Amino acid sequence: MLVQGAIDPRLKAQGRTLNEFQIYLDLTRRALRSGEADLAVWPETASPLPASDPGVLPALRGLGVPLLLGAPGDVPGQARNSAYGVDGEVTGRQDKRVLVPFGERLPFSGVLGGSIPLS
Repeated sequence: MLVQGAIDPRLKAQGRTLNEFQIYLDLTRRALRSGEADLAVWPETASPLPASDPGVLPALRGLGVPLLLGAPGDVPGQARNSAYGVDGEVTGRQDKRVLVPFGERLPFSGVLGGSIPLS
């Protein structure tokens, strides 16, 4: 099962919230009511918190389906975009080590500050 929340990237750039995570949970639950799935796949950056986060993992476990999702890496002090496998627990993680300039990180953000419009 593929799940796409169609969340505006400009909203993500203004600050990640658990609301977008909740959208993916709701869409997945709704799809599972229509039938079983062997695997649910969420997009890159679907969760604003790592899948291993104690506030996130129980919700993922509660879906009752193996899941592949994108979320921040859980390496302290390192910005990483990671893919997680979750099947009751985090079963694996692959990190993207070099983030895409302007797509996943803002180069010179300290200098540019709020000079780049997000809308």
